[in-house]
Amino acid sequence: MNYYTSPDSLISFSPDKRVVNLLRKRVVSLTGISNNVTPKTVYKPVFISRKDLEKSVSTLQAQPFKSPGKIYIKQPYLFINKPGEGYYVFDNSDPSNPQNIAFIKAIGSYDIAIKGNTLYFDNAVDLVSAIYNPATNTITLASRIKDKFSEPTPPDNLFVPTEFNNASRRGDSIIINWVKN
Repeated sequence: MNYYTSPDSLISFSPDKRVVNLLRKRVVSLTGISNNVTPKTVYKPVFISRKDLEKSVSTLQAQPFKSPGKIYIKQPYLFINKPGEGYYVFDNSDPSNPQNIAFIKAIGSYDIAIKGNTLYFDNAVDLVSAIYNPATNTITLASRIKDKFSEPTPPDNLFVPTEFNNASRRGDSIIINWVKN
């Protein structure tokens, strides 16, 4: 017997088993998912080694602007995320004509904060702080806190096969993205 409370009283009921079974059959017919089957993701993880991740932060020449994400303004610059890849840097001294001046490569990065000349951003599972010098288009790593963030989950949020769990894969590999099979 199940109990639910309402503002006025305690209500009890026993769900009709026939109704429950009909609902289960309907869910299976609509989704193809039964109680006995755990649906697995249709995505495969993209891995990077710890060593390669730690060498992945750098500055590059301005890149063609596509797939923009979040925007951070630190006058006179705009930092525009390219989700999972890094940040476009625009000189916004003339807001009517911003100039694409550089790209900060940061694999697995989606968020940034800036205080003074220090950039704080995620680099896959790590939190990184770095000093950006736009005059020389260089970035100097200040610190790295390893494993501060969780690895990304598959976009469909379904069960991840055990072969991709930490315990079942190479010790230094990190998931940075998921791609459809």
